Amino acid sequence: MDTQISVIIPVYNIEDYLERCLDSVLSQTYASFEVVLVDDGSTDSSAQICQRYVESDLRFRLITRPNGGLSAARNTGIAQARAPYVICIDGDDSIAPQMLAVLHELIVEHKADMASSGINNVYSDSTVPQCSQREEFVCSGEEALRLTLEGERIPGSICCKLFKRELFSAVSFPVGLTYEDAYTLMDLTPLLDVVAVTTEPLYQYHHRRGSITTNRFSDKAFDVIRVYRYVYDRVMELYPQLQAQARFRVLWAHFVVLDRMLVQPDYRQLDGFAQVLGELRANIREIVDCPFFQPTRKLAARVLSFNVGLYRALMKLQERRQWGRA
Repeated sequence: MDTQISVIIPVYNIEDYLERCLDSVLSQTYASFEVVLVDDGSTDSSAQICQRYVESDLRFRLITRPNGGLSAARNTGIAQARAPYVICIDGDDSIAPQMLAVLHELIVEHKADMASSGINNVYSDSTVPQCSQREEFVCSGEEALRLTLEGERIPGSICCKLFKRELFSAVSFPVGLTYEDAYTLMDLTPLLDVVAVTTEPLYQYHHRRGSITTNRFSDKAFDVIRVYRYVYDRVMELYPQLQAQARFRVLWAHFVVLDRMLVQPDYRQLDGFAQVLGELRANIREIVDCPFFQPTRKLAARVLSFNVGLYRALMKLQERRQWGRA
């Protein structure tokens, strides 16, 4: 059988996790794939690890480029892809053995433009599926966007999705932006006539504790707000009936930034803190009434309306519970 799937894996300084990812690809029950490894200027042993897999399996190829970020690496890999379908997975995550087989069957059977699976959130002591119910269905691109913005039945990650490669002749990942998945999925949506979905959690998103707390807060953290404001504007242009979902994501993005700020000891002095806090406090009623926020987030919003310190303490408690330490 001709190669049907190009697996694009950007690699940058992930020597401790890369073999887990590549071994999960090698363990696939579906064999008609190639792997395009894009070393984005790694300074650790990641490139050497990649080379070992290239030498042991002819389906693996290695492309080396100067560091340009995740979006640039993905764009480079897709440009080198040879198969009719492409999937981008992150080199510090892993995939279930049946993932490629399931997604390929879905996209072919339904003549779909995109096939999506569910995600497992993997912590040190627990694994939590993003969607609690198991189902399989077919929908339009607009409906897929609605479900993605709502954030349960279709994850927002690009990594659990198989695409027709031809879609990327018109769309590319935005270089220089983080939260590029949401940006790119928004741009792809008008091109998606048919989307096939399984909520089975086939993609394993491995959370690394401390990756936020050990990094100094920077202006890049505001990218999530920038991206979802872009998504909101595009939704109002193309799918105004999804305004509530898009607005939810803008407010959600402000919570993401605020929570990033609050792990810093000098959070009150950070540029933009007052503006982010003010935006959330000005919209507490909207947050509480929004059907897409979880009850715990609504409760936290009520606390935030009168006491930032208590909100911060609740956030830390929730983090400890998530990681099995409380």
